[in-house]
Amino acid sequence: MSGYTLGSCTMLRRILLFTGITLVVMLLFIMLATRTVLNNGFALVEHGFMIRNIARAQNAFSEQEKSLGAATTDWATWDATYRFVQDRNAGFRDTNVRGDILANLNVDVMAFLDRNGALAFGATLDKDQTVTRGVPAGLLEWLAFHPSMARMADASARAEGIIVLPGGPLLAAARPILDSAGNGPVHGTLIMCRFLDPMLVDQISRSLMLTVMLLPLPAAGPAPEGPVIDTSREAVISGSAVLAGADGRPALVMKVTFPRDIHRQAVVTSRYFVAWLLVIGVVFGAVVLIVIQTTVLSRLQKLSGDVLSIGTGADPSRRVTVRGRDQIAYLGAAINGMLDALEGSGAQLLQSEQRNRAFLDAIPDAILRVTRDGKIVDARFPPHVSLAREQDALVGSSLRELARRFPQLKDRLVEDVYGALGQAAESGEPVTLEFSIDAGQGEQNFEARVAASGDTEAIMVARETTAQKRAQEAQRHEILLKEIHHRVKNNLQVISSLLSLQATAAHDKRVRGLLDESRHRVRSVALIHDRLYRGGTAGSGYAQYVRDLADQLVRFYKGDSGLVEVGIDVDDIAMDMDMSVPVGLIINELLTNSLAHAFPEGRRGAISVSMKHADGRIEIGISDNGVGFPPEIDYRNPSSLGLRIVNMLAQQLKATLQVDGTRGTMFRVSFPSA
Repeated sequence: MSGYTLGSCTMLRRILLFTGITLVVMLLFIMLATRTVLNNGFALVEHGFMIRNIARAQNAFSEQEKSLGAATTDWATWDATYRFVQDRNAGFRDTNVRGDILANLNVDVMAFLDRNGALAFGATLDKDQTVTRGVPAGLLEWLAFHPSMARMADASARAEGIIVLPGGPLLAAARPILDSAGNGPVHGTLIMCRFLDPMLVDQISRSLMLTVMLLPLPAAGPAPEGPVIDTSREAVISGSAVLAGADGRPALVMKVTFPRDIHRQAVVTSRYFVAWLLVIGVVFGAVVLIVIQTTVLSRLQKLSGDVLSIGTGADPSRRVTVRGRDQIAYLGAAINGMLDALEGSGAQLLQSEQRNRAFLDAIPDAILRVTRDGKIVDARFPPHVSLAREQDALVGSSLRELARRFPQLKDRLVEDVYGALGQAAESGEPVTLEFSIDAGQGEQNFEARVAASGDTEAIMVARETTAQKRAQEAQRHEILLKEIHHRVKNNLQVISSLLSLQATAAHDKRVRGLLDESRHRVRSVALIHDRLYRGGTAGSGYAQYVRDLADQLVRFYKGDSGLVEVGIDVDDIAMDMDMSVPVGLIINELLTNSLAHAFPEGRRGAISVSMKHADGRIEIGISDNGVGFPPEIDYRNPSSLGLRIVNMLAQQLKATLQVDGTRGTMFRVSFPSA
């Protein structure tokens, strides 16, 4: 019993060790998860706070624009300004455009432009409050490239924003010059500017209690579209946003910096939380371990000692001692019940063996019990297998003898079975083996599973899978074909979309028309692959294909006007891909020709599309009651790309092409169906 006592103590130490490790791991997981949640929560708060600060800074610059725009409006709708841009009298200039007035307006630059956008008078306020004539370098050049701001012909026109010049950025506002009643005609444009110098930016920073900076746009790459937050530094958090210019495009990058007080508070809170969680976890773990030791492990040790004593003793009537009403007592009672059941288990084992044999007889698989060296210990074959009549004679023979008796069992298959037996015995995991046999009735596929049933034996279960293999192969082939058609259709739709985008961007009407025609050709082929992907064949449903193609072309060339009606009379003719694609392209080209040229200037009309199969030939007819086919055009040697394509496709199909232009236009294409 000393060995047992030593083993029990080792087991108890392991249980306590594993319990302690589990508690520590759970505690660490809770700490990490909670810390992550806290940090993420504070990070979201910090991010939202920074977004609001960026919005406040943007609003501050917007307020600067509004105040500058209000001052510009007051001066632009003034009779004195209205007369000045016409007669340019010096009295107005000397009286009103003075340093103290500009300083009170918080305006650094004033530019009076005539109706042609030329500078009538310009004034710039220096740092010492002295007014000098002229405007900053580059301003007139900028206005020359933005005439909508320099020449305002509409009395309700407004413009304001940032102008970036070589000497620095300006905040500018422009208004049309009108009389005091706000009436015209407009005699020019008044532009007031305010330098976005460090002094102004510092003033905004103090008012917002933030650190605001204006930076140039990045030299490489596009400007960011929304606010960008930078939390890479520990002490401060910064965010940047783009300020729009007077021309509506990005002009400057506004950067806002703020101390990371929220982040520091998150760190402090997280540390306090982790410290308290550690203290609570240690106390809780110690209490749990003590309770487990006193109420569970010691009683389990006593119970295991009783079980071991009964198992090694010669008296099967002994039972374990049961005390209490908890789960351990229930376990002791269950052990006693198990011992009671073992005494009468002989008959039940016999019944179980009979049930197992009946179960094996119901399985339609061949089952062999084989030793590791290939000797057949037991065999059972389903009745429909020829070996079922000899299964008793096979017991005691080896797999190699079985291969000599039945030549269809190849030597390679026997070697594979030996390898599977060894692998299953070494790994303890089932091994799957697939093989085929030709017994004179065609190749048959089988799947065998080999599982070790001990150190020296294994069970091999073999099942015929010929039907399943063929079904899987057919399904894979069908899925592969559908996937190919799907990918071809998608690629053709991408090409069609690219041609549509290129046609939209083309300025030349002829080029745009050529691109649209190419797009329709691509879409006609894509419709065929789409039908194949959805489960059809190249010939089935061809009438619906022609209707879809006609609907697309009518919508493109005639819209929803209803001026042209298209009649479809198409038989469902079985055709392969080599025939379906050129036929679809021919119908596309001829139908496009009628829609584009037969009914000019909103003329009404009708188009008929037919395709019939008779006497081993397929005949396509496309006719319209339009203006007719021009007699000067040789349809066999045309100059247009569409008719050249029709002729090439007709040659490919070995077809005859006829054209009748007496009453409208009728094209007839006839070709062999095989």
